[in-house]
Amino acid sequence: MPPSPTQGGPAADAARTLPRRLPVVPLPQSGESLFSWIDHLAAHYDVDRTRIMKWLGLNPATAHAAHLARHTAELPLASAVPLHAATGLAPKQLRDMACPPTSHG
Repeated sequence: MPPSPTQGGPAADAARTLPRRLPVVPLPQSGESLFSWIDHLAAHYDVDRTRIMKWLGLNPATAHAAHLARHTAELPLASAVPLHAATGLAPKQLRDMACPPTSHG
């Protein structure tokens, strides 16, 4: 039987480090960037960007717009995992929002 989160071990570490699932997660608009969607989540919950980033498991030191833009454009794996846990959005969808496809034409 695997250890419970209260017993310790890897399962306990994961339970302590991943954010809780948000009860309501508005779907991103088609083509919406991750930066924009994070701001929409903050507006939906009537909190500031720093608080929603904490809820999403992101480093709130990146809440400044310029830092958030760079952070969400790169979307490191360490940020994608908690985002997925908090929102339920598929990793591919998160990645597409971080690096929207460019149109060549």
